[in-house]
Amino acid sequence: MQPIPQSTIIPTGENQYGAPPAYGAPPVYSTQAMPMQQQPVYGQPYGQPQATSAGAMPMMQLQPVAAMNVAPNVPHKHKAQTRNGCGPAPPPTPILFCFIPIFCAFLGGGIALSVHGSNKLADAESMDPEKDFTYLGYACEISNVDHIAEYAEQCVEWSYSEHQGDYCEREAFICTDNYEVSFVEKAMKGSSELIVYTGPSSKMDRDGENVKCEHSSQIPSDYTVDQTIECWKPTHGADTIPKTDAHGETVGYTCFNPQCWKMEDPSDEADAHLENAIGLIGVGAILSIFGGIIAMCWCCCVQKACNQ
Repeated sequence: MQPIPQSTIIPTGENQYGAPPAYGAPPVYSTQAMPMQQQPVYGQPYGQPQATSAGAMPMMQLQPVAAMNVAPNVPHKHKAQTRNGCGPAPPPTPILFCFIPIFCAFLGGGIALSVHGSNKLADAESMDPEKDFTYLGYACEISNVDHIAEYAEQCVEWSYSEHQGDYCEREAFICTDNYEVSFVEKAMKGSSELIVYTGPSSKMDRDGENVKCEHSSQIPSDYTVDQTIECWKPTHGADTIPKTDAHGETVGYTCFNPQCWKMEDPSDEADAHLENAIGLIGVGAILSIFGGIIAMCWCCCVQKACNQ
């Protein structure tokens, strides 16, 4: 008895009315008998004849199916690198996030110090001791020296830590000799118009810790009564010279008396203000440079994360 030819389901490309299928519609299948001698055996090279025996069921041939338009399986890593042109955001590691506050601290502190130093520099440059003051020579003398011995607790050893900054590590009682001096113009001595000018005060700590003042020797003052000293007076009055205010917002001369007569060279004071202003600007510039270096390191880390 001859085996019945098997039918193979293949797409005909036409629907039941004989027209081609609509775009996107699934193909219509029909059954057509195919000669078995043209069907290859599964697992056997194509084109070789199939050896069958009587009563054996021939193999069915699988017809090729049209390839579907499926997107290639792109690795996740490649997809992440092609987003936004650069890649994903840097990994949220603590070391990267620590760059941001450090950068802000260095750059912000550097800018603030530079601005503050620039203001101080402008004030210091407005000081002209040679024009602001008139040198009188040794025309003054010390009229009085007041001494006060103070026994008080103060810091004798300082330390530094990253969390606290500068802090006092050890305190002790120290005896300090405080001196306040006053002077007069010698040419006005004996006159009813004599003016007593207050000079700068001085402090000197005695040797020894926790030693009371009565048990230690007094440190003598640098000045004595009737000592002839140099002095300076404002050329056009005290109101015409720049002076340091009580809050320290403006830089100028420090006046110890209303007339702003001085027993110390005002040029030293002007030079000190100028050096201080330049130092602030220099420190601000250094901090700003460090901030820029930190910003460059941050950019390099981000770029490295993008290229990984």
